Amino acid sequence: MTSSHSYRRLIIDREIGPLLFAVNFGRLSGGIVPFGLVAFYSDRQEYIHAGVASAVLMVVSSLTAPYKGRLITRYSPRATIVPMSLVFALLLGTGVTLNASGASFVVAMAGIVSGAAVAPPTPAVVRAIWTNVAETPATNRALHALDSTTEELTFAISPLITSVLWATSGVFWSIPVGLCAGVLGNIAIVVLASRREASSHALMTRPLSGPPASNELFESVSVTSKRSIYFQPAAVGLLLPMVGLGIAMGGLSLILPAWSGQNLGAEAISGVLLSVVSFAGFLAGIAFGKLPGGRVAARLQYQGAVALVAVGVLLFMVSEGIVLAVLGASCVGVGMTPMFIASYMMVGDYFADTSHTEINAALGSSFNIGSGIATTVCGFALVVLGTNNVLLALTICTIALAATSVLLPRATSTQTSLKGVTADAGKIDS
Repeated sequence: MTSSHSYRRLIIDREIGPLLFAVNFGRLSGGIVPFGLVAFYSDRQEYIHAGVASAVLMVVSSLTAPYKGRLITRYSPRATIVPMSLVFALLLGTGVTLNASGASFVVAMAGIVSGAAVAPPTPAVVRAIWTNVAETPATNRALHALDSTTEELTFAISPLITSVLWATSGVFWSIPVGLCAGVLGNIAIVVLASRREASSHALMTRPLSGPPASNELFESVSVTSKRSIYFQPAAVGLLLPMVGLGIAMGGLSLILPAWSGQNLGAEAISGVLLSVVSFAGFLAGIAFGKLPGGRVAARLQYQGAVALVAVGVLLFMVSEGIVLAVLGASCVGVGMTPMFIASYMMVGDYFADTSHTEINAALGSSFNIGSGIATTVCGFALVVLGTNNVLLALTICTIALAATSVLLPRATSTQTSLKGVTADAGKIDS
């Protein structure tokens, strides 16, 4: 595999390019299925069912993601991802199909809950692959940046696909189409990453349930002690700010329409502000992936990105016009994508190989859980407390959770040195 961190060279690399395409094809499921559920029940004028189905899918899949990541690590991704994906598609698809055919909504919920509980956290596995195959810290940064920015583009395309199916074949078909995309994408990922000549072959095919070889580096930084890894300072410092980011994004998506109507005279402007967040995040991700490695520690980069998100929410709270609002949206976006990239980069510095998939899954789950909580709470709070008070509470929560990033310890290793240590423990790198 090339050690260059040029985006073009990574995309055309014979190992990385096809895998990147496969994972983004599979991600279409993550965009189409949730929105497809909302569209399907909204089309039937069942708006409560639409909100419940989408929220339950997100929350259940997020809460169970770390445990599923641990299961995948224990039995190997090749042995688990495709069966889990097939069961997820079968359970959710059957439940919604029966409901569409006249069965109770309870039947659909049974399928959604049980399916979400076994849906594989494939993106977490792929991020573990990027950490595994990167030969230099610069390549590791570029891979995670490329993965995060292409993910944003994939989720921008997904609603368009659902809308086209809604207008042509019928909105119900967006759900099986999304489920099929997920299954096919996961099959492609497993096949490509498990090839004997692939750098990720060992990671995909070998269980990693055994303890790593004794080494001072792992004993001080990475090895999971008898207590849960989630109580370690590194885990707390990574995960709680990610909950804060989820709260900020979920809360703003509910608050901004009301804020825009109150301060700008048009609720529709909230869509423009949210687009500014996404566009700023896309550009920031591209630029962040090109930063030279080694000059500023990933820990400090993460803390700086967290601070930008907090500042962005604070600017929304004090603003009464479009200028500060756009500046706040830009700060949130510029901090958001680098937060994800830096956090995935640091997983290799703070945790042993056996925990990579689980922690990567926990990072995504932390954001989703924060977003789900904020979306639910802010919806009720806006009615009771008013826009300004809810925005104040959102700002306080975001800043408080952002402050926990100071718990991140200094990492005494780089991804390159970690690979040298883990090779002694039986890991094969090519």
